Amino acid sequence: MKKIISGLFFRLFKSVETWALLSLLIVSSIYIFYVITDDAVVTCASITREWNGSVVNIDGGDVRDYCFESLGVSAADAYRLYGEPVPDEAYRKLHDEFNLVSEEQQVLGKIIMVLHLFPCMIIIIFIPLFFGRFYSDGTLKNLLTCGYSKSKIYFSSLLFTFVIDIALMLINIVIFAVFCLIYHWSPPLYMPLILMSLAVRIFLLFVFSSLSLAALFGSSSKVISFIVGFLLTATLFTSMNSSAVEKLHSSYILEADKDEAFFEEYRKIRAEKGNNVFYEKIDLEMYDITLYYGDRALYQYNESTLDPFYKAVLYAQIYLDPALTINTDIPYYLLFRDGVMTINFAADLFWILLSTTAGILVFRKRETH
Repeated sequence: MKKIISGLFFRLFKSVETWALLSLLIVSSIYIFYVITDDAVVTCASITREWNGSVVNIDGGDVRDYCFESLGVSAADAYRLYGEPVPDEAYRKLHDEFNLVSEEQQVLGKIIMVLHLFPCMIIIIFIPLFFGRFYSDGTLKNLLTCGYSKSKIYFSSLLFTFVIDIALMLINIVIFAVFCLIYHWSPPLYMPLILMSLAVRIFLLFVFSSLSLAALFGSSSKVISFIVGFLLTATLFTSMNSSAVEKLHSSYILEADKDEAFFEEYRKIRAEKGNNVFYEKIDLEMYDITLYYGDRALYQYNESTLDPFYKAVLYAQIYLDPALTINTDIPYYLLFRDGVMTINFAADLFWILLSTTAGILVFRKRETH
């Protein structure tokens, strides 16, 4: 396998398409990062903002005095603020005093959301172009003649594409780091959360690679691989499980009196205790957020009216989505804390194993022309 992978890297660096796609990735990523950061208040020299009925003017590059690093609170508390109670001092600094932490998190979140976008699009173009030559220039026949099995050729190609996936993500991370240096901006990096978010996106890239490669080797057709790749691209822009989530939620409809009772109790607790007493948790059965006060859930759902089999189908559609934690409005911290990112990893691993198994079985049975 080492010789095959070494040969693939030799072909990689000699390929004109490689450098063209790499240039496209760099230019596209620089552009999208510029669009995200250029108008962001955390990268500006001066801003004007209304706060508690007064106007706050920040001039002369003093924006950083109101960013996360200047507040003296932990990054964990900054992310926990909107999901669970935090220490009173941290809550006061983050919630009651003027700061730009939420703006920092928004910019960081937007960048994380697009870090995988262009690598995914590049890899679905790269695989048909690069590995399509296995058939057009006789490389596959030569490898088989040299005694390499189809299984070894397939697995070598898969590992090679995984290395390319990681390299593409690292290039985007480096570009993002350069933007941080240019703007003198240190985002609130709660490292376990950020690293898990990046890992989810790398695994999504692995899914794209394994499915595209399986389509190519299974069909011997670049066109089919392109079609599969572009169908996968739809998962980057749409929530493929949204209809399943909607159907699941509709089966738990609350009566009007229960709904009103919830809001009445919530307003009463908030008036007496403030906001820093509520705890949000993802209900995996509902794939929605449930609000808790202490150990008690304030929002009580009815029993689902769905047929068990149909309900299982909906769960499969939701939790087998390879982009489960990417196309969602649920905060990253809750996805991380409540195990949804772990479920996403398992779903990605499922698709990688399924596509690889199917791809290699079909590839081994196909005649090589």
